[in-house]
Amino acid sequence: MKRLSIALGRIGATFLAICLSLGVLLLIPQASIGIPISGSEQLEPMSYSIVTPLGLQATLTPETTLKMEFRTNSTLTVYLVNLPTEDIPKNLTSEKLRIFLKDKAGNVLIEKKIAEKETVEYTPAGMVRTTLILLNEESQTASVAWSMEFLASIAPKARLAKAIIYLSPLGIALAGQWIFIEIQDRKRKSLS
Repeated sequence: MKRLSIALGRIGATFLAICLSLGVLLLIPQASIGIPISGSEQLEPMSYSIVTPLGLQATLTPETTLKMEFRTNSTLTVYLVNLPTEDIPKNLTSEKLRIFLKDKAGNVLIEKKIAEKETVEYTPAGMVRTTLILLNEESQTASVAWSMEFLASIAPKARLAKAIIYLSPLGIALAGQWIFIEIQDRKRKSLS
């Protein structure tokens, strides 16, 4: 029984050491990949724009984050979708675009109303090809300036956090019982 307790305690201590090292990885800040991309758009009332900087789509993985900053004089809706640009119809009304996006709800990664100055970040759970859509549903022309920056991390932060959440209680339980048994043995030895 003592050997089993020691073995389980060491396994628990190993789990706790793994959690500690994963925690250190979480503290390492993300690094910028490439040069931030920026631009501006004039959106007529009840219109939208498909933003494809440099004609490219962004392919994101769990290790990358897309950080977008917007400055606008109106209220806009920002959509980040997992659709190739060519699959998005170009000449829809704003209402028909909403219907199209509702039909493709599984492909909508972000739908967010923005006003004045906002920063939006997105980190995917898997690999996605993203397209950014700016929708102006107001009755006035909207000016929007945007910038995008791609950030990379050593490992997917969501997965690291999940591993820590599951392993740490198990490590504490296994190491804790070992420590408890060791304390009990020392008390018995000191009383003898």
